[in-house]
Parts: sequence; structure tokens; C-alpha cells
Amino acid sequence: MKILSPDSLRVLVTRACERMGASPEDAAQVATSLVRSNLCGYDSHGIFRLGQYHEWWKAGLLHPGARPVVSAETSFAARVDGRYAFGRVVGAFATRIAIRKARQSGIAAGGHRPHRASLGQGGGGAPGIRSGRGASGGIGGPRPRPAYFL
Repeated sequence: MKILSPDSLRVLVTRACERMGASPEDAAQVATSLVRSNLCGYDSHGIFRLGQYHEWWKAGLLHPGARPVVSAETSFAARVDGRYAFGRVVGAFATRIAIRKARQSGIAAGGHRPHRASLGQGGGGAPGIRSGRGASGGIGGPRPRPAYFL
């Protein structure tokens, strides 16, 4: 069995995500999250997911090049449409929106849209891990397509 360093594995996973249509930035974000999940002991949310992502992509359930959008918002709330992008990408997007809303209004709240969501959020890519003090965002809905809301 060949053993790869975390950096080598990250490069390999990044290339695989790019081949499915992800931008270099999104592919690197997904790869970093998957490898980090493995390194933290969350193997079920690590590179194991790459095969699942590939199957979802082939079935048209994952659109790696899609960009999440804010589909509705108020001064303190937003609904994010993941557009079937990688969940880690949508989660990071939703977290940035939640932080901005919380800083502007002192609070961030929201609801969800269960369709046109995203796939594969969790483990080391959970948005709350990176949200910072006083802000939160990115909540998963029913499987297999969690919807993110603030």
C-alpha cells in the first residue's frame, strides 16, 4: 500500500474535484476540508467522500462549478440556495453571510429551502468551526441534500 503525505493527498483530491468541474479555489477548499477531517479522525467525512461525490456528480446530483447565492434576505436573515454545489463551499459561503449579518445587525437568523441545496457538509468542513466569535451559520437539513440557512 502506498502512503501519501497530507499535502500530496490534498493535491490529488484537488485535481479530482477540478476534473468534476470545481474552480481551483473551491476544489482546494473541499480537498483541504476532506484531508483535515481524516487528520482529525473523522474518516467518515474525509477523503472517503470523494467516491461519493463522484457518484453524485455522474448522477447530476452535484454541480461542483455551481456558486451558492442568497435567494432571500432581510437586514438580519438570509436564505442561501446552494445550487447543488459542494456542501463545504456552500457552508463557507453561508458562514460569511451570517458573520456579515451578525456584525451589521447584532443578530443573524433564518429559514431553509429544502430543495436546490447542496451536498456533503460536515466533519472538518463544518462552518461553525470557522465562524469566529459572535457569529454562526450553515445548518444542515434532511439528507441527502442539506440546505443551509442563517
